[in-house]
Amino acid sequence: MSELVDRSEHWPILSHRVEATGRVCDFVEDKVAMPDGDVMTRQWVTHPGAVAIMALDDHQRVAVVDQYRHPVAMRLVEPPAGLLDKPGEPPLSAAKRELAEEAMLAADDWRTLVDIFTSPGGLEESIRIYLARGLHPVPHPAGFVVEDEELDMDLAWLSLDELVTRIYAGQIENPNMVTGTLALRVAILDGRLDALRPADAPWPARAVRAERRKEIEALADGAARPPSHGNKPVSGPTAGRLGNWLEDYLDHLGVERGLSPNTVAAYRRDLTRYLRHLSSRGIDDPSRITTADVTSFEEELSRGGRVTQGPGAQQRGSSRGGSANVPRLCRARGPG
Repeated sequence: MSELVDRSEHWPILSHRVEATGRVCDFVEDKVAMPDGDVMTRQWVTHPGAVAIMALDDHQRVAVVDQYRHPVAMRLVEPPAGLLDKPGEPPLSAAKRELAEEAMLAADDWRTLVDIFTSPGGLEESIRIYLARGLHPVPHPAGFVVEDEELDMDLAWLSLDELVTRIYAGQIENPNMVTGTLALRVAILDGRLDALRPADAPWPARAVRAERRKEIEALADGAARPPSHGNKPVSGPTAGRLGNWLEDYLDHLGVERGLSPNTVAAYRRDLTRYLRHLSSRGIDDPSRITTADVTSFEEELSRGGRVTQGPGAQQRGSSRGGSANVPRLCRARGPG
């Protein structure tokens, strides 16, 4: 690939269940439709997102805080940071607030240094790390109350060189601190500080998160799942008249017959396999399917594979690895 970059991709959520609810995060389980029609189960942790600030002074020192983190039972060296947990607050505004709350600093120049996911295999958290320069002292914001771990949090200044040294020595492990420090060092060495993205640059992770929230809310409201695989283009044999028939039939199974999302996903997988077979024989219209086409597919099944048993279908030839319902369904005149 000429340009391999992170990109959004939608795998439809068939069901969403909250297993545990916390003050900040929830532990959830999703059933997800895969592109090939299979269904996978994923457990993950929700997160509102966060911002962190690499506050750099004129002597290339960085403002850091020394904070106890209970989940890891360690006191960590970190940049000022905070959650995006105030409804409607833009990320840059949150970053300015956090810098004033934790370091009693404001900045004249703000840039987007780097965006990261902290643990995307199981945690939704995305963080934008800003570079703040032109620093000057300010009082705590009005109404701000220091509480919990922040009551025992200290502020210090460390040179960028010393931060790099301590990171490579394994003495600093906070992901915001490690990522922010190394990204800042590279930006300085490459002479790209003034070419960094603006502070209000688009943040794709936030847009994806917003769309995900809409999808989950629709599931909570009992909205029917769309039969198509989200915005992922449907290609190959599932395009054209056969593809239209497939989507109509799956919609019929899910809405009119009331089959579960998992069962409908299994039908999608098996029927897509059959449509691929028909496409390889040059067939693009259900009305053109012949007995020979059915027989050739059954011969393919006899060489291995499995097919979902259709509603009310009589199973036959189970020793051949298949059932009669897929050819029958694909010869149907349509839903009903």
